[in-house]
Amino acid sequence: MQRNLPSIRPKLGMNVHYVFPPAPTVSITINGGMQMPGWFDLYDWPIGLNARDDRDGKIAAAEQIEKVRLVCALCASLQLMQIILLTPAAPK
Repeated sequence: MQRNLPSIRPKLGMNVHYVFPPAPTVSITINGGMQMPGWFDLYDWPIGLNARDDRDGKIAAAEQIEKVRLVCALCASLQLMQIILLTPAAPK
């Protein structure tokens, strides 16, 4: 995604700031409980309408992401709508 920013930035405007926060290390149930980067636990695969949901993990992730947005806004004197958060791609 970071490599593509030069091509999409003009379309979104130059006054937009991109932040790529790394996911914390959490236990992922579908991978045998292995500790790995993730914003919340995944219990079932494929994810579907009847899949179990890590509601608490998703709420905690949303709170963490909102803290990142607030810190970015304060540090760079930006409005929250000027900040776009993206998850970095896994290394290949």
